[in-house]
Amino acid sequence: MDKRESFSGKGTWFIPSLHGGSMGACWEYEADDEYVVAMNSVQYGEMTTKSDWCFKKVRIYNGGKHVDAVVKDACPECKYGDLDLTPPVFKALGDLDTGILKITWHEI
Repeated sequence: MDKRESFSGKGTWFIPSLHGGSMGACWEYEADDEYVVAMNSVQYGEMTTKSDWCFKKVRIYNGGKHVDAVVKDACPECKYGDLDLTPPVFKALGDLDTGILKITWHEI
């Protein structure tokens, strides 16, 4: 991992078109097959405005795997360090059937 500040938490998955709509908290369309994450509400900040995290790229790790994605949404129920991942992001790190992964991540 890189020397930037890194965070740890749970990685869960969501399908934008089914879970909250295809317009994310950053006010931009997000496709179900796009490499997008929803930032936990604690780090995202005020849920009704665009966060400083919007459109930043993050690198997410689980075990020996990693994947890059863009912050385009917020996850109200996620705790500090958690990220909600679209299916292709989650699949790059683990099996959708597990539902939850232990992750670490940092901005790139």
